[in-house]
Amino acid sequence: MVNEISTPPFDGPHSDHDERSPPAHLLDELAFLRYRPFEDDPDSRPLPSSDAAALALESVVEPLSGLFIDTWLEADLPDLLWSFVNLPHSKADRIGRDLDDNRRGTRAA
Repeated sequence: MVNEISTPPFDGPHSDHDERSPPAHLLDELAFLRYRPFEDDPDSRPLPSSDAAALALESVVEPLSGLFIDTWLEADLPDLLWSFVNLPHSKADRIGRDLDDNRRGTRAA
C-alpha cells in the first residue's frame, strides 16, 4: 500500500483557494506571466491542460512510489515525493524572483 501524501494548496499571487489541483494553479500562474527567459516576446503557445498535467503527475508518482515500497529506501519516500512536487513550485519562485529583479532594475534606471 502506498503512503498517501497530501500536497499543500498553491498560494500564488492569483490563487483563489478553490478546489482545483496544485498543477492547475501552477499552470494558471505560468499562463498569466507567459514568462520565458532570454526571449523578448511572450510565448503564445498554450500550456497543457490542468487535467492532462494532473494525469501525467499521477502516472509518474505511482510508479515512483512503488519503486521504493518494501525496500530499505521506503523511509525516504515522503521526502522524495515532496521534492518531486516542489520542483515546479521552485521554478515558479525563481521566475518570480527574476521578474522582481527586472522590476527593481527598471525602476533604478
